[in-house]
Amino acid sequence: MVNQQKYICECKAVTQREIITAIRRKGARTLLDVQNLTKASTGCSRCKTVVNDIVDKEMSKLRDQGMQLRIDF
Repeated sequence: MVNQQKYICECKAVTQREIITAIRRKGARTLLDVQNLTKASTGCSRCKTVVNDIVDKEMSKLRDQGMQLRIDF
């Protein structure tokens, strides 16, 4: 069976797995962080809402686990 990937961002060929990895393992906490790490939603921006929803969902999971969010000063 061929491994078919569903792209969240077709312009930059970014999958949901790559976005979640950027959040869970690379420290992305905002849409801008994900854009910088994966380039998702930096082309036509049609996927911006979906990418932002993934960020919100993952951040909610981290908050539920008791992770303290960073605040940059």
